[in-house]
Amino acid sequence: MVTKNGEIVRPIVIGFLLLCALNIACQDSSKNYIAISTHDKCIYGVLGARSLKIAQYFLNEISKSCKKEIGISQSVPTKVPPINLLPLSNEIPDWVRYSEPRTYVGNKLYNDVINAQPKLFHQHGFIKQAHVEYKSPKLASYPLIMIEIFDMGTAENAFGIYSSMRYPEDQINVIHGTRVLLSEENITFAKGKYFIQIEEYEFSTRIRQTSITFARMIIESIKAPNEPSILKLLPEINRIPDSERIYTSSVGFANKSLLFSKHVLGNRDTKSISVTLSKPSWLSRSPDEITAFLMYYNDKSTVDSVYDRFQRHLELNEFVFRLIGNDTIIENTRYN
Repeated sequence: MVTKNGEIVRPIVIGFLLLCALNIACQDSSKNYIAISTHDKCIYGVLGARSLKIAQYFLNEISKSCKKEIGISQSVPTKVPPINLLPLSNEIPDWVRYSEPRTYVGNKLYNDVINAQPKLFHQHGFIKQAHVEYKSPKLASYPLIMIEIFDMGTAENAFGIYSSMRYPEDQINVIHGTRVLLSEENITFAKGKYFIQIEEYEFSTRIRQTSITFARMIIESIKAPNEPSILKLLPEINRIPDSERIYTSSVGFANKSLLFSKHVLGNRDTKSISVTLSKPSWLSRSPDEITAFLMYYNDKSTVDSVYDRFQRHLELNEFVFRLIGNDTIIENTRYN
């Protein structure tokens, strides 16, 4: 439409400009960015950023955290065997052991239990387990609760198997600073190098209250930090509660993206972690959640070697990426 003086009607111009802006916005929103960098023994980064600005912001936040002087435990000095952490009869009034405690060691774990998952525990460094059943003569003559305590060797291994069973939407209680997963029939948690499962054979309020009391007693008896120190290497601000994961190797984290081939990331001894971060309020165009990750190696030379190998992997597979300083920024829509 044209006016008498030849000018285009203003609403049409405005509509055209809005359409162009919408088209650009739609194109931008289809992009995902992965940002990766290194510091000392760490390779760290973010997945799922919707813009370069957001990717670099979160990468900078992780950089601040991973530069903290934090010791990563290779072993735990606690020498208390799992069997000594099992509550005795009548430590909770009217609750007694149904029989003597039993143990599993090494590759004998769950060999006599149908539908068990010994492989999962061995992947997380299992060393020894002790278990015992409890009954309450006032309720029944048969066992109602079983407690299992696993020595996983390190705090990272223990938290790793706990975090593999837990999701942010699960019901979590905090008992003396330790986050405890409550499901319909089980209570699970990790503290120090120990992973603990409390199984209830029947459902009742009294049985659940007793299980929680057992959990509190065990937590109090384990003299160790509530969480592994490696988790402090990732930002705590904007962290989604109970999204933390520890993987027993970099291979475990490789499932997060096809970019992270297990043949590229390196050796079996690597610890890798991830958390989910929510967007700051000022990042209005960011996604609701972004994954932050970190891989911890034994020495800096291994980090340099793996990082170089990773960049060659990107080139060979024709991924679009750029280098900004020491940071690798990968832009792709297919493999995030």
